[in-house]
Amino acid sequence: MAEDQDDLILLELAAQLLELCDINGVLESVDELADDLFYLEVFSRMFPDVPLTGVKENTNNVFEQGQNIEILISLLASLFEDLDLGELSGQEIAQGNKSHICALLDLFLRIGMAIIEQQEAEDAEQEEGAVATQLEQERMGRQLYGEHDHQEHAEEEEQRQIQEHTEDDEEFDRAESADLHDLPLELRDIRTSGSDSKVDQPKDSYNQDEDDEEAHHFAASENNPVATVVQEKHLGEVYGQFEQDSERSDEGEAGSGHHHQEQQEKDHDN
Repeated sequence: MAEDQDDLILLELAAQLLELCDINGVLESVDELADDLFYLEVFSRMFPDVPLTGVKENTNNVFEQGQNIEILISLLASLFEDLDLGELSGQEIAQGNKSHICALLDLFLRIGMAIIEQQEAEDAEQEEGAVATQLEQERMGRQLYGEHDHQEHAEEEEQRQIQEHTEDDEEFDRAESADLHDLPLELRDIRTSGSDSKVDQPKDSYNQDEDDEEAHHFAASENNPVATVVQEKHLGEVYGQFEQDSERSDEGEAGSGHHHQEQQEKDHDN
């Protein structure tokens, strides 16, 4: 019964190792665990990149099978320097020593589990790195998108201000054009050429009707500050010219009267 129990333990360990290495097959006897081909297949699955230098493909006896198993044990020792192999012997395994068979199966299982854990850790690290990279890219994307929105908003605000200034200028031009349209022709010239322009002096021949018409036109434009200033200036100049004409007329009449009086005196003396 003890021997049968040991065989069951060995077969269970071998089944776990096959499953770990993803090898299809079922062992029916412990004798199969003394075959070097079983361990060569397990090693090749665990370390596909490690060449099996010195291994004989076709063995003719137990001794050659033991040599192949010894080569595998040496390769494991070179791959894992801290691995404690104890007195593990390939020749004992090839001869069916269950203690050595159990030790080699256990060694392969521990190595296989360590490889799987390491691979899982590397996969998790890569996944975390990928997630971190994705998050960083998303953060940078949001930052760039935010800067783009800010720049776009600034450009829109600038365009809006330019549009407002343009509309204000157009409205001012329309209002100024309307003011000029309401002014008489002589005042339009003054408005467009600046305040330095002056209204032409009236001619010597004073036309009362034309001046009344211009005065009436100025009065109609009393709500226009420029028109009011020019109107007052124009009326002042017209009034001054009128006074000058009146004075010259009085002086002429006075001179004519004095000359007539002198002529009468001369006639009387004669």
